[in-house]
Amino acid sequence: MRKLIIIPSLIVIIFIAGAILIYNTHPIALKWATGTARVLGKPIPASVYTNDKQDSSILVYKNGDDGYVLGLKKFDKQGMLRYIQIYPKYNWVGRPAGTSTYDYDIIAGRLFQSEVGQKTSSFKDDMKGFGMDPHLSVAGKNISFNVPYQYLGYNTIKVILN
Repeated sequence: MRKLIIIPSLIVIIFIAGAILIYNTHPIALKWATGTARVLGKPIPASVYTNDKQDSSILVYKNGDDGYVLGLKKFDKQGMLRYIQIYPKYNWVGRPAGTSTYDYDIIAGRLFQSEVGQKTSSFKDDMKGFGMDPHLSVAGKNISFNVPYQYLGYNTIKVILN
C-alpha cells in the first residue's frame, strides 16, 4: 500500500524538479508548453555578409511565410540587437521588443520566439527603434540593409538566401 503512494509522489517530485530545471535554463520552453511562444525552427541555408565580408556566425531563420529573423548574439554588446526581424514584402526591418531568454532562445538548434519577441519596432521609429532608415533593398534572393554601427561594429548586412 505504501508503494502505491510513494511511486506517484516520486513521479510528481521528479516532474516538478524537471520543470524548475527547465525554467531556470530555458524559460521560454515553459512559454512554448503553455502556448505563448512558438518554434521558428533551425537556421535556413543563407550566406550573410557584414560590410561585404562573409560572416558565418549570423544565423537566418524563417519567420512565417514572408519574414526572416537574423540571430546576431555574437555581435551585440549592449543588448540592443540580438535579433533583427526582416519583412521584405513590406519593406520593413525592425528590432524585437524583448530579446532576453524569456523572449528568444535556441534549444536543440531551434529558435524559440515568445509573443513579446514577436512584437517589433521599426528601425525608422525614433522612440523605440533607432531613428534611421535601413534602406532595405530586395533583389530576388538578395536582401541588404543598413544597421546602426555603434551597436554592432559594422554598417551593412547582406543576406543571400540559398
